[in-house]
Amino acid sequence: WVLRHMANITLEEAELARQKAQEKADRDALRREAKERLAAEKKAEEERKRAEAKAAKEAEKARRQAAHQAEMERRKKIKAAKEIAAAQAASAAEAAAAQAAAAEAAAARQRKLEEEKQAAETA
Repeated sequence: WVLRHMANITLEEAELARQKAQEKADRDALRREAKERLAAEKKAEEERKRAEAKAAKEAEKARRQAAHQAEMERRKKIKAAKEIAAAQAASAAEAAAAQAAAAEAAAARQRKLEEEKQAAETA
């Protein structure tokens, strides 16, 4: 049957069949190209999103590091201020102790002079 049918196909029918096959091949090629283009665009978009996510992650890491550095600097300044205040308090305490010792020594000299004066008067 097929062979008889093929023998009966005219030149025009063969040309029409070839033309339809060519049109189908062209449509298939266009669909394939469109599909490949969409896949490439999707891949590029995913790559762009990955790059943006990476940049955002690095920016967040840098922000956290800067905040940590600022906190460390703030703590250093507070510690230095406390050490200065403690040194000043110690210095003030030493000065007060020295002043108290000088006052005590002056009072002791004064008492000794008074005792000597009383001893001289009674003698």
